[in-house]
Amino acid sequence: MSTIDRRSAVHPRERTAARRYPCRVDAYGTRQYADTLRHIGETVWLPEAAGALIRRPIGATGLHDLVGPYPWAGFENWAARDDDVRRLASDNVSVTMVVPPTALTDDRELELVVDHLVDFKEHLLVDLRLDWREMLSAGHRRKLRRQGPSVCVERLDPTDAVRERWVELYESLVERHSINGAAAFDRQALVDQLEIPGMQIFGARVGDDIL
Repeated sequence: MSTIDRRSAVHPRERTAARRYPCRVDAYGTRQYADTLRHIGETVWLPEAAGALIRRPIGATGLHDLVGPYPWAGFENWAARDDDVRRLASDNVSVTMVVPPTALTDDRELELVVDHLVDFKEHLLVDLRLDWREMLSAGHRRKLRRQGPSVCVERLDPTDAVRERWVELYESLVERHSINGAAAFDRQALVDQLEIPGMQIFGARVGDDIL
C-alpha cells in the first residue's frame, strides 16, 4: 500500500509551542463529523487511534482509497494510527491525510511509515495568555477599524434560527465561490455538524443580522 501523509507546515517556533501546549483536534476525528462527509465516501473508524478516515471508490475500478477528514485528520492516539492503517492495507490502494500542526507527531517518525511527506500550507498559533491584539496583522487591524463598533461578535445558542442562518451563509459561500469536493457540504450535513459534542457557535452581528 502506498501511504501519503501531508503535514500542515508551521514555523519551528510555533511547532515547539504546539508541543508544549498540545491541542486535541477532537471534532475532526469524531465519527459524527466524518459522517457529514458522506458525499465523498463512507466513514471508517480506527479503534486504536480513536479517529476516522473516509473510504472513497476509485471510479469504476472496484478499488478504494482512504483519506483523512476535511480539512485535516484528528486522532486521540496518533501513535496507534499506523497500526490501524496497516490493518486496512489489503482493501485499499492508498491513504492520504493532512496532519494538523498541533498533533504531537515527529517528522522523523512519520517518514518511517509513509512513502511521501510534504509540508502543506502554513498555520500560525497564537498564545492566548498574551495580548492577542499585538499579534494581529496590519491587514486585520485595518479591517477592524473599518468595521468599527457596529459589529458585535458573540457566542450563539444553536436555535432553529441560528441553524438556518448558518446553512444559508454556507450555501451562499458554496455558490459564490463554486466550491466542490469535500467542502461542498449539503444542508443536512451542515445541520448535523452543529450537533457534534463540544461544538461552539460564534457569530458576528450588525444589529439583529448575523453576518
